[in-house]
Amino acid sequence: MKIIKKVAAGFAILLLLLATTVVITGWHLSDKIPPELIHQFETLAYYEDGQFFNEERQAAFDFSWNSLYKSFSGPEQREPPSPLPVVKIEPGVFDTEPSSGLTVTWLGHSSAMVEMDGYRLMVDPEIR
Repeated sequence: MKIIKKVAAGFAILLLLLATTVVITGWHLSDKIPPELIHQFETLAYYEDGQFFNEERQAAFDFSWNSLYKSFSGPEQREPPSPLPVVKIEPGVFDTEPSSGLTVTWLGHSSAMVEMDGYRLMVDPEIR
């Protein structure tokens, strides 16, 4: 029982330290906006009374236990009806000019090659 109390106390202290760090960091970050940048913000149509706002209307979201249940176990198809095809991409396949029209090649995880009207764009948010 003493070990559980020590672990819980240690966890509470860690949580308190994390919360303090987040608050202090946020306070310091919000304090360092240069005046010329604030002036530039004031010229934007979506900045008013010291705050940014979303110009696009957001879809209404009604949280309920029913909506949560539907998200995880509703009648929607959650898996493809058959295995997704895996096609090995040969070296040099992207050496030729992309065709006109739209082609999206999923390369795996979050990577995709988008080809549209003679242009090619590699999309991968994980590239650093």
